[in-house]
Amino acid sequence: MTASVPVDTDFQRLVVEQALALAREVESTAGAAPHGRRESLLLTRGRQFLTGVLPSMARHTADGAVEKGGPELATAATASATKGPRHARS
Repeated sequence: MTASVPVDTDFQRLVVEQALALAREVESTAGAAPHGRRESLLLTRGRQFLTGVLPSMARHTADGAVEKGGPELATAATASATKGPRHARS
């Protein structure tokens, strides 16, 4: 079976490709696994899928905001750079 899924961005393409790879892996592996192991496999691989997609989503969202004229992300200062002078305590 062949399906066409239109994607508008590299992020969408990445998510579709990874979701398809996950579905194929679950189908090929879960068929031979006992019932309880199927759910465990899908939960484990699903978490890995989300963990892999989240950084890409954050980059995509940040890039989109900058392209639309939104604020650019600032780099966090180190703790020593944000500390003021120490005051004596009594």
